[in-house]
Amino acid sequence: MRSTFSGFNAAVSGLFAAQRSMDVLGHNMANIDTEGYTRQRSDQVNATPTYDGTSGWLGTGVRMKYIKQIRDELIDIRYRAKLSTKEYWSETSASLRNVENIFAEPSDKGITSIIDNFFNAIDAVIKHPENNTTRSNFITTAITMTNYFNSLSEKLETAIKDLDKDANAMVTDLNSMFHQVATLNQEIFISESDGSMANDLRDRRNNLVDKISKLVDVKVQKQVLKDSTGKPKETWNLIVDGHPVVMHNDVFEIRNAGKFTTDLNNVAQNYRTTTSSKDANGNALKEAKDKDGNLIKDAQGNQLYYEPTTDALGLQVTRFEFYDGQKVDMNNVGGKLGAALQQRDSVGDPSMNHKVKGVPFYIRTVNEYMKAFAEEANRIHTAGIDANGEQGEPLFVSFGQTMADGKPAPINAKNVRVNSHIVNSTAKLAIGLVKGKDGKADQSDQENFHRFFAMKESQLSVELNIVNPNALDAKGKSRIVTIGKGIPEDIIKSVVTSVLGVDAKEAKDTLKNATIEELELNMTRLSVSGVSENEELTNMLKFQHAYNASARMITTVDEMLDVIINRMGRVGL
Repeated sequence: MRSTFSGFNAAVSGLFAAQRSMDVLGHNMANIDTEGYTRQRSDQVNATPTYDGTSGWLGTGVRMKYIKQIRDELIDIRYRAKLSTKEYWSETSASLRNVENIFAEPSDKGITSIIDNFFNAIDAVIKHPENNTTRSNFITTAITMTNYFNSLSEKLETAIKDLDKDANAMVTDLNSMFHQVATLNQEIFISESDGSMANDLRDRRNNLVDKISKLVDVKVQKQVLKDSTGKPKETWNLIVDGHPVVMHNDVFEIRNAGKFTTDLNNVAQNYRTTTSSKDANGNALKEAKDKDGNLIKDAQGNQLYYEPTTDALGLQVTRFEFYDGQKVDMNNVGGKLGAALQQRDSVGDPSMNHKVKGVPFYIRTVNEYMKAFAEEANRIHTAGIDANGEQGEPLFVSFGQTMADGKPAPINAKNVRVNSHIVNSTAKLAIGLVKGKDGKADQSDQENFHRFFAMKESQLSVELNIVNPNALDAKGKSRIVTIGKGIPEDIIKSVVTSVLGVDAKEAKDTLKNATIEELELNMTRLSVSGVSENEELTNMLKFQHAYNASARMITTVDEMLDVIINRMGRVGL
C-alpha cells in the first residue's frame, strides 16, 4: 500500500528542484557580463522509486544530481591554439613595424637618401676640386652618413633590449599564473571530493589558461589522481613546448637565460680570457670554445672563460631553465613570448625554422653592409693622392674599439667614423691619382674621385656569416646568408623591400586572418558557454511554471489530506 504522504513528498521535491534551478538561473544572469564565466545548468534525475507491492515501482519525485558547466572542450582547444597564433603574429608584426620605422624607407631621411647625398657630394668635389667648400661639404656628408649608421645600429639594439624586457615581464607573468593554476588545481581537487563540481573555481582556472595561451602555446593535459578517500579525481597539467610547467599543484618555473655563441675573430671590442669562471663582481663569464664546440683550455689544462661581448654580435639561442636548475631547451613556445624571443634572437640562420627574421638579422645586415661599403671606399681612397702629394688615408675608421692584439676592430655600423685626420683637414682628401711636378697633387686630376663616384654603380657583395664560413647545419646546408649583391643603393632596397617588407606584409596578413579566425572561434565558444539573456528568460518562465505547478500540487494534496484527516468518519455529526 502506498504511503499517504508520497504524493506530497513528490510535489515538494519538484518545488525544491524548480527553486534550485531558479537559483542557478539567477547566478547565470548575474554573471552575464563577467569575463570568462561559463553558463551553468542544474541537472535533474528522477528520485529513487519505491516498490508498491501491488502497482509495482512507484516514482517518488525528482532530485538534483549536480550543477554543471556547459563547455565544449574541443572548441576550447581550438580557440586557445588560435589565440596563441594571433598573439604570436601580433607581437611579430609590431616588432617588424618598429624596424620599418627605424629604417624609415622610403623617405628623405632614410638610408637610400643618405647614400645618394654621399655620392652627390663626391660629384660636387669632382666638378670643383679646388673649392674648399665642396670639400668640406663632402666631409660633412660623410659624417652625416656615419652618424646615421651609428644611430641606426643604436636604435636596433634598443629594439632588442626592449624585446628582452618584454620577454622578462612575460616570463614573470607566466610564472605567477602557473602558481595560480596550481593553487586552483588543489582547491578544485579538495572542493570536489564530495562529488560536486566547483564551477566558479573551474572558471577562474579556465580564464587563467586563456591568458596563458596569449603568451605561450599551452596544452592542457588531464590526469586522474586519488583523493584522501581513495576516490579517483581529475586534475590538470599544463604543457609548454612538450615540457610540463604545472603538474597538479607542482610548478616548474621558466627563466629567461639566453645563451650566446660569438665568433671572437669578428668581435668589435676587447675581450680577455681567464681561468676564473666569474669576474671581479661575481658575474658569470662565458666558456671559451673552438669552432667545433670543444672547450678551450690553457697549457696547464685549465678551462678558459671570456667576458661577454655585445649582444648584437653573438648568435643567441633561446634557453629556459626550470626552477630546480634542470636546463631544457624551449625554442618553440609560441604565443606572444615566442614571437618576442624570435624577434630578439633570430639572426636569419637558414637552419632554423623561424618564419621571419628577427631584429639581430638587421643589425648584422647593416654591420656587414657598412663594413663592405667602408672597405671599398677605403680601398679607393687609399689608392689616391691628397693635396699634399701624400698617399690617401682610410676615409672610414672604427672608433673606440680595438682587438686583443691592439689592431683596430673591424668597421661596423655602430663604430664607424670618418677619419679624424680628414675631418680636421680637407687637404687630406685623396682626389687625384698622380703627383704634380712640385710633388703635390695635380689640381686637374680628379681621377680617384671619379673612381669613388663610380662606386655608386659598382657591384658590392654583402654576406651575413651566421657562424663561420665552413659551418653547415644538420642537413648539410650552408649557414651563410647572402644579403645582397649589386650597387650599394639596391642592396639596401633589397633588404628593406624584399626581406623586411615581405616579412612585415606576411606578418600583417597572417595577423589579420588569425584575428578573424580567433573572433569566429570565440563567437562559437560563447554560443555554447556564454549566457544568453533570451534563453535564460525562457528558462525562467519554464521554471516558474514548474514551481507554480508543484506548489499547486502541494495545495491539492493538502486538501486531499484535509478530507482524510478532518472530514472522514464524521458523517452524521
